[in-house]
Order: sequence, then C-alpha cells, then structure tokens
Amino acid sequence: MKISKTEMCKEFIELKEQAKVINARVDELKSMLKAELGDKPAKKIGPFILSLAVQHRRIVDTEKLKANGLYADYSKESIVELFSVK
Repeated sequence: MKISKTEMCKEFIELKEQAKVINARVDELKSMLKAELGDKPAKKIGPFILSLAVQHRRIVDTEKLKANGLYADYSKESIVELFSVK
C-alpha cells in the first residue's frame, strides 16, 4: 500500500508528538531510578543493575577565544542538516 506525501507528513508529526510523551516518561523514570540509587555507584533491582558513572570532559571556552580575537583562527565550519515538518 502506497502512502501519500500528506499522510507521511501527518504521521511524522504524530510520531514526533508521541516521542515527546515517551521521552518525558523516560526522563521521569530515570530521575526516579537515580533517586533509588542514591549515593551508591550501583544497585541491583530484580534482574536489573542500576549504575551511575560521572564522566568529566574538557570543553573550549569559546567566549574567551572570541574576546581575545582567536576564535576565527581556531574554529572550523561543520554542516548539519535540520529537518522539520510543521
């Protein structure tokens, strides 16, 4: 069965809305499970093992580079696709 382009757009928007609801629930459950974990690095709950690891990363302070006039010298352009259906 072939689906029309209009139907594809409608389905795309509906699925994006469903994804928002699902992601909100995932975030809610994640917060509850993190609270259950407390200060422990790991905890077994039934057949599941909860764990939380903190990772550190170092990022560049672009505001400082801009203030010192170095940003343009050390930045590079990347291409990103932004797709939307409204």
